[in-house]
Amino acid sequence: MKFSNQKQRGYTLIELLLTIAIGGVLTGLAVSAFPDLLRNNQMVGDVNTLVGHINLARSEAVKRNLPTAICQTNDSQAANPVCNSVDADWDTGWIVFVDDDGDQAFDGGEFLISRGQPSGSADMVVTAGELGFAADGFLSTGQVFFGLCDDRGLNHGRQLSISVTGRPEVSKTFVANTNCTDSTP
Repeated sequence: MKFSNQKQRGYTLIELLLTIAIGGVLTGLAVSAFPDLLRNNQMVGDVNTLVGHINLARSEAVKRNLPTAICQTNDSQAANPVCNSVDADWDTGWIVFVDDDGDQAFDGGEFLISRGQPSGSADMVVTAGELGFAADGFLSTGQVFFGLCDDRGLNHGRQLSISVTGRPEVSKTFVANTNCTDSTP
């Protein structure tokens, strides 16, 4: 019987058990953070959807050289959606349209550009009932603030502000006049 002077290659049982234990701890940490990761991504998705529609309304106003508007509606998918200028809660959706008469209300004969709706996970509360853009892309309704929150509250929410120049800006910090009341489970 001959013995070889070559070294054995491989892992010891202790090394293998230690690796499995570290992997288990890291997996446990990742699993506990996963629900927050999903909710944060839903919030970012809702914010991006709204910002996309705001940018669309602004660019369409400049492109068409006509005023455009975005308003909250109780049913954005209806055949003839109606603006709800009283309700500040945009959870049910919004529409983007050419606002021929500049009243920020979707009237018969005005061209519907787009329809939008959040995922349903965030509350969207706005300081004004609607947004209007002049033909030059500036806001005709003055500066507007949106508060977007879920049931975790302001600490995990976002504020979307649209300046009078029409540019949207997203922040994790809320100004004093932004409301973010949650009613969505």
